[in-house]
Amino acid sequence: MEYYRMYIGTDNYQQLGFGYGRNGYIMNFDYTSSWPHQIMKGKEVVVESYPPSDIMIERGTKSRKKPNVYYLGAGMLIADKKIKEKQEEVLKESCQFIPVKLVDAKRPEEEVYIINPLVVGDCLVREKVEYKKEWIYEKVTKIVLDEERIPDTPMFLILEKLGWIIINEDIKRLLEDNKAIGMDFMKVEVEVSEN
Repeated sequence: MEYYRMYIGTDNYQQLGFGYGRNGYIMNFDYTSSWPHQIMKGKEVVVESYPPSDIMIERGTKSRKKPNVYYLGAGMLIADKKIKEKQEEVLKESCQFIPVKLVDAKRPEEEVYIINPLVVGDCLVREKVEYKKEWIYEKVTKIVLDEERIPDTPMFLILEKLGWIIINEDIKRLLEDNKAIGMDFMKVEVEVSEN
């Protein structure tokens, strides 16, 4: 089985504002609520109210097509309804899709979903992970997983940096077959444990 890190691709990059108020818009979180701070921790999030928040801004993208997956910040990805429904068929109980409302003056209001993996994989071979310095950030260029400790699920979370969403080849193929726009896939190396 092959594994991939799923992340926002630079060719289709689209980031949603996350409460910074740029261009007169903000993300309308209720900051007295604790649920936004629990996302990407490998646990189900209990949302106290619906809709939990409005996401108010889309930034520019190099792609002329509307993405299916957006970057929200803090490692979080957001999927549209089509991608959410396709992934749910395969992911079953291993992922939570948290509904939020995307508001954009150029398009009709849309319900989208924060992808919150519920399985954490303690399988990263940290001494073999490689990074490349880019401006003030470190970009990961190599991820190595211990085959014997990889969770038996098509999607899981590695709690490294802001969190990496790892998917298997079945989810990658599902996304590609449905012509999902907005993400890239970095192939992850898998090694057999010496223990």
